[in-house]
Order: sequence, then structure tokens, then C-alpha cells
Amino acid sequence: PRSTPSNSSAASDVYKRQGMLRRVDASFAYLPVGLRVLNRAAALVREEMKRAGAVEVRSPTLWPEEAVTPAGEPDQSGGSGLRLTDRQGRVHVLAPADGSLMVRAVRDDLRSYRQLPLLLHQFRTEIRGEARPGPGLLRMREQTVEEACALSADTAAGEECLEAILEAYGRVLKRCGLTWLLAAAEPAFGGAAEACAFALPVEAGMGQYVRCRECGRAADRPPCRSGS
Repeated sequence: PRSTPSNSSAASDVYKRQGMLRRVDASFAYLPVGLRVLNRAAALVREEMKRAGAVEVRSPTLWPEEAVTPAGEPDQSGGSGLRLTDRQGRVHVLAPADGSLMVRAVRDDLRSYRQLPLLLHQFRTEIRGEARPGPGLLRMREQTVEEACALSADTAAGEECLEAILEAYGRVLKRCGLTWLLAAAEPAFGGAAEACAFALPVEAGMGQYVRCRECGRAADRPPCRSGS
């Protein structure tokens, strides 16, 4: 019998032997079986996001540079370094991964606070800009990601939207049979006061977290502070 690799760097070999994927540089091509799995996972996420009250949208992958990074403001293109110049000489960049462009796509259709709160989510292709992409399926250079954001009239409504989104993702993981916990994390985008991440305890993980035995609170190692 064929042996099964036990570490994350070799885990993708299992999928290749099963006829699900083929490596293309630092990414993967999905074969029919792998694509069915991907589509089923996306359908599960769609079900739970719809249950949470979110509506699905689709924003472009490439945006004009001036729309993503207005003059005088720091680069918000996600650090990918990918820029394309069209025939008219206009520069386009990859959409940032903070969901802000989803808001731009619908904001002109909002006429009253009565239309709020509004939950949005979308699937899109993300291209990472790391010099050395990580092993396995979670750190590929190109991958399909799902992101959600909320528009609200006040902080209280925004917190309710966040809770609905977190509960939806929790249900997705539970339906997949995964054990997870919510851990405090470093904000990925400027301006965020705090952030959290879904941590899945595995032996061959790519990160570390700490957890209090008394209260059960968890945090990624970087944002963990004494007395917090």
C-alpha cells in the first residue's frame, strides 16, 4: 500500500496521487475530481453566508491604480507588486484583500440608512506576493478565497454583523468536521483596532498560538502580551 505523507509540505502529494491536482509552478491546476471538491466547499460557504443574511457580489480582480491607491496615500494593493499597463497607458493593480472594493462597488446604490446593515461576501482569485510561497494548499501563489464585509450605520450594528459572519464561518468548519478555536490576531490591514483568526490545532501547522487554561481565551503568538 502507498504511504501517506504526515507533514504539510507533502500533503499536496496525496491530492496529486488521487488525481485531484497538478502543480503548476507555485500554484495548482484543479482536475475534475479536485474541482468538484472545491465547488462543494464553495457551495457550503454560500449556504452558511446566506443563512447569516449576506448577499453575494463579484468585484473585479484588476482595478485602476488610482482607485486602489489614491494620490498621497500608502499602497493598498496588498504588496503583490503585480501591475499591468493597458494599451492606453493606464496602470492596473490587483484588488487588495481587505474587502474595501466590495463596498465601493455597491456604495452608490445606498440611498438611506434604512438599507443598512448590509452584509456582502464574494469569491475571488487571490495572487500572493510572497517571494517564497508556503507549502501545501493554504499558501499557494494563486488560490480561490472567500471574503465578507459589513456596512452598518453604527458600531453596535457593525458588531452584530461581525458576530453573524463569525458564526457562519464557525458553522462551515463544524460541518467540515474540523476542530477550531477563535484566537486574537494581528490586524492584517491598517486602521483595524483588533482582529481574530480561526485556528485549527494540527501537528503540522504553519503558526503557533497560546491558550489560557483557566478562561480558554487564545491568541496567535505575535499579539500575545503579558497581562492581556
